[in-house]
Amino acid sequence: MNQSSQLLTVAVFFILLLCGCDQKKINSHEIIHLENITDNFVTVNLSEFTDSIEYIKLETNDQSLISKVINVDIRESLILIQDNEDNCILYNENGKFLSRIGKKGNGPGEYQWLNQGKIGRQVVYVLSLNKILTYNFKGEFLQEINIPYQISAAWLNNSFFPTSDTTFLLQVPFHIEGNQLAELNSDGSVIKKYFREKSETIRLGTLDTEANIYIHEGKLSYKCLLNDTLFRIHNTSISPVYTFDYGKYSLPEINFKSVEEYISLSRPSIMLKSFIETTNYFFLTLALGANYPKEYVNERKINNEVINVGYLWLGVYNKKDKSIRLSKPSGYKDELNYTGIYNDLDGGLSVIPRQRIDDSSFVTFFYPYELKSYTSSAEFRNKKVKNQEMKDRLLELSKSLSFDDNPVLMKVKLKK
Repeated sequence: MNQSSQLLTVAVFFILLLCGCDQKKINSHEIIHLENITDNFVTVNLSEFTDSIEYIKLETNDQSLISKVINVDIRESLILIQDNEDNCILYNENGKFLSRIGKKGNGPGEYQWLNQGKIGRQVVYVLSLNKILTYNFKGEFLQEINIPYQISAAWLNNSFFPTSDTTFLLQVPFHIEGNQLAELNSDGSVIKKYFREKSETIRLGTLDTEANIYIHEGKLSYKCLLNDTLFRIHNTSISPVYTFDYGKYSLPEINFKSVEEYISLSRPSIMLKSFIETTNYFFLTLALGANYPKEYVNERKINNEVINVGYLWLGVYNKKDKSIRLSKPSGYKDELNYTGIYNDLDGGLSVIPRQRIDDSSFVTFFYPYELKSYTSSAEFRNKKVKNQEMKDRLLELSKSLSFDDNPVLMKVKLKK
């Protein structure tokens, strides 16, 4: 073999080695397989995850009336509730009313639209259209931050996260210039851009849909709900850590041209509507599209067409053993969402994790009419539980409520 051939052989070897390294890097993140999830409907018991739950009655008065809860944010000793009537209300950890955060309007310090509220270390942030408004814990207006015009449509996807007292991370709508995320300072200037991974599959109509942005084990984490990949954020790079593989139930890889086309193309798909990541689990709220088991489907007539309508379903992915289950519905058909984790601790309503608090806890909520109706049912009376004392306390809580009281929060502390 002459010298040229030797050099060529060495070059080819290193190219193959580098390709192998790249392939290993690409395949290093974990794949969560969801294609066969509908084959595994089981009863998922609350006692598997926790033996510690806490109910919090949110104080009800003329200043703190809550309609339908849209978002809950909890940080240390504070609770922020956002409802569908653009109210943003702050409570302490015991549910005592503290203040109304701003108000809807067109005047100084008022928000035209309440997209999302977040608790900071010393202030509350409100994303409103192309602005971020800041308020103190008394609800008094402090500052208005204008979002740059390049990403001013960030409010469309309700996805922002305060990374410090003076910086904010926002998902860029439509991934302008390939940017997936942008970090702003308190002057509204873009100080960092995070670019979309070329390996990520862009699904039907998902460039401007909601994302989860949160901190997990000290690292910023990001996932557009309808796209495939969950990322961790380091400096200016985004690294994939999990891919949610729906197989034949994946959304089409195109943007829809009309609502009708979107419905038609997405009906066979499974969609992730929300999720919570903890140390040991992913709790997934899923829309199964046309894949609902027949016994759980309701039929509705829309535009002279019979449509099978199902509920949202809770899936649980165990990070340790890689198993995934869909929570089998309870027998109580009057619940608004009767899927969820079966409450075998105190016999209460099925639990759907609504919002993560930290890596080992989450919060959900119930409306008084749900609790009062359920605790007066034969199912509740006959339900066998792990802790009868907890069941008695839940019944007393329910009796203390009026139908028009504010919702009751449930905080769940997960086992290690």
